[in-house]
Amino acid sequence: MKRDFDLIREILLHVEASPANVRPYRVQFPESDQDTIDEHVELLIESGLLEGNPRHRAGAPLYVDMEVMVARLTWDGHDFLSSIQDDTIWRKAKATILMPSASFTFGLLVEWLKIQIKAKTGIP
Repeated sequence: MKRDFDLIREILLHVEASPANVRPYRVQFPESDQDTIDEHVELLIESGLLEGNPRHRAGAPLYVDMEVMVARLTWDGHDFLSSIQDDTIWRKAKATILMPSASFTFGLLVEWLKIQIKAKTGIP
């Protein structure tokens, strides 16, 4: 599976918008494959942007049927989401650094986003 940064952005926006009193919960989008969503949520947990944990469903073999539960956005998750919320910056990121032929790391994306935000806000 390849990382889908549009899905990552959608997950983070969804978690930010969800009420705190309904957590932990499983992120679900009717138009997306649940296994793909769970895998991306797990990546976000591993990267420190979300807090949560995978839960094994009772009666299922250990290698299948994991429910990845989200507790909340972390501090870093809020910071990263703030950097990708602007649609103009997001479209520019997809056209330059996230394009399929580009070779990048998550750290490079974060640094590029910082530069874009500084340029947009006039911060030196």
